[in-house]
Amino acid sequence: METYEDIIENRVDLLLAIPKWLFNVTLAFGTSLFLFALTVIDTEFLLPIGFFFVVIAAVINTVTFCLLIAFSFVYRYYQRSLITGSLILLANFPVAYVYIVIINIFHNSGVI
Repeated sequence: METYEDIIENRVDLLLAIPKWLFNVTLAFGTSLFLFALTVIDTEFLLPIGFFFVVIAAVINTVTFCLLIAFSFVYRYYQRSLITGSLILLANFPVAYVYIVIINIFHNSGVI
């Protein structure tokens, strides 16, 4: 029979896996869209999709970040791990910003 500590540890393990998974998924999908936008001749159809993805990913990452910070106060023993995991999600924002700047530079110069 599982003890209360085992149940808490299993929950925290799941909470720690979420930001890593979400970071990998959003980074991979965003990078795929970025590379696709750089290789396709006509990007008019792709720009709204990319913008929509950035907005949705930003909302999901922000909500997940806030929830992990809140859970770090509930599970005080694991607070450092939860905060570290939540900070991983913040790494997606500068990457998305750089991708947007590069796409805008190429789009405005007429290259794509």
